[in-house]
Amino acid sequence: MLCLHIRHPLTCVTLFCRGADSDAICRIAFGLRSRCDGVPAVRRSAPVLTRAAALIRGWLDGASRTLSSVPLDMDGFTAFQADVLAAARRIRRGTVASYAQLAAAAGHPAAVRAAAAVMRSNRYPIVIPCHRVVAAGARIGGFMGVTAGPAIGLKTRLLRMEGVAVANGVVVRKPAAMRPHAAGSAQRDQA
Repeated sequence: MLCLHIRHPLTCVTLFCRGADSDAICRIAFGLRSRCDGVPAVRRSAPVLTRAAALIRGWLDGASRTLSSVPLDMDGFTAFQADVLAAARRIRRGTVASYAQLAAAAGHPAAVRAAAAVMRSNRYPIVIPCHRVVAAGARIGGFMGVTAGPAIGLKTRLLRMEGVAVANGVVVRKPAAMRPHAAGSAQRDQA
C-alpha cells in the first residue's frame, strides 16, 4: 500500500493506492494518515497518486471545478453501494442534495437510510462528494460518520468554498434536484 499526503490550508488529505503500478486510488482520508483500513502504508508516490494529488490540490485551491477524472478503485462495493456512490458523484459543485434525493437518483427511492449509510462510510470523500449531501430540511447533517465537531466544520467550509450558503447548520439555498438514475451513468459522473 502506498500513500501520498496533501497539505492544504483547508484540510490535509491522504491518498492511497495498492501499489506503484496501480491505476486507481483505493482510499482518500482526511488528515495525514499512514494506514489504510489497518494496513500500513509506505509514504512513496505512484503515478496515479501524483496525478490525483495535483487534481485535488487544484480543486481545493478553487482552480478546478471537477474531480471526475480521478480514477477510483470500485472493487468491493455492492451494486446498491455503487449506485449510491455514482449518484453522489453526479452532484455538481455548488449544489447539494438531500439523502432522499440521493436515494431516488440512485434508483432506490425507499432506501434513504441505507443511502445515508453509504455516504457515512464513503472511502472517497471530496471525489465522491458526500459533503454535498444534506439532511431533510436542508440541515447540514453528518459528515465522516459524525454529526458534531470538527468534521461538521470541515463540511461547512467545503460547501462554502463551493459557493453554497450555510447559516446556523442549515443550507440557505434549496437543495438541487438530482438527475434520475440512469444505467451506465458512472462513466458520465462528475464531482
